[in-house]
Amino acid sequence: MKNLCLLLAVAGIASALTGLLPAAEPASAAGDGASIRLESLTSSSPVIIHDGRNWTMVPAGAFIQLPDSLRHRLSTRPLGNLVSWKSFLELNKAWLKAEEVSIRQVNGRDALDSRRLRYLASTPLMVIATHDQQPAALSPVEPSMASSGRP
Repeated sequence: MKNLCLLLAVAGIASALTGLLPAAEPASAAGDGASIRLESLTSSSPVIIHDGRNWTMVPAGAFIQLPDSLRHRLSTRPLGNLVSWKSFLELNKAWLKAEEVSIRQVNGRDALDSRRLRYLASTPLMVIATHDQQPAALSPVEPSMASSGRP
């Protein structure tokens, strides 16, 4: 019953997302779900990631690296079986990577290290920001809140 309630809640969120999106990109070859554009979503909006058999959700603001070649992995509706983030990451480690970030980076108080960002930008993988091993939306760094080197 708990799983059914979760699935119904997720399906409702996914349906609501469809109304927020501008023109959808063509459906992927892996399934019949439409791709979405992250630029049109707020950082806290949930985004469905799928592998054709399984799916999970992450906040739109959690994407650190999203190569064009992997945009077909995003969808506006569930495809297959709902799995936990941890399971989904393990099943799809060939194209998906988690990058642990600090709570200060999640809150927009610290920026990600520029060397780290350059390295991540060079990878062909989809990179998702995580905090405590769970997907986390990154807030934009505000200059007035940026740390002055203090922990």
